[in-house]
Amino acid sequence: MASYGSCTATLEPSPGTTVSIFVTYLTAELMERMHATEGGYNLVQLGGLAMHVAPRGPASAGAAKDAGSGAHAGAGRHMGAGEPCFELRSWAYQYNHKLGCIELPLAGGGGSPIAIAEIPATGRRFPAATQTQMLAALRVALGDEPAEGGELKPVPAPGSSAVAGAGSAEAQDLDAWILAVVNNPTKQRRACKRLALHARAFEYPQAEVVAAL
Repeated sequence: MASYGSCTATLEPSPGTTVSIFVTYLTAELMERMHATEGGYNLVQLGGLAMHVAPRGPASAGAAKDAGSGAHAGAGRHMGAGEPCFELRSWAYQYNHKLGCIELPLAGGGGSPIAIAEIPATGRRFPAATQTQMLAALRVALGDEPAEGGELKPVPAPGSSAVAGAGSAEAQDLDAWILAVVNNPTKQRRACKRLALHARAFEYPQAEVVAAL
């Protein structure tokens, strides 16, 4: 859990899943600033990717115009008239949590990473939850008073009525729980330590840690 109360995110291999992402282009100075905000993460270079990246900057308009006349951008694929030429990229830098992702214990048995429902994707392998649903699930798993140690309590599938926290009263209760955790360093430390016990290490064969932040 972040100091401001959200459940943080990281990448997890999911073969067969197609997901929409944002690519950030940084100068060296901005990269250093970005590093300073990513404590707890590693800067990782991923290879073997199939990313179709939209044109950027002033060239975007020209690329879209040229698409109708058969021009291609780099090794990209041609789109329809008036649409941009997407470049096919095989590698990218990204920040990945040093512990990996949480493998949330589920009431039906076993555990699973949880996908971010707000991010469009097809062919998901993992159950998905919104940020609110995930925080509600963590509240069930940790309890109202996060203890120093011990396993997490299994939770119903995120997004179910048992953990959704969507109603007015439930939302207020969830807000109060989040504030109680993030405003108390001891509670937050205990919560993070227990979540770390359920961490699933990041395993991707074409990943290289460039820097530990």
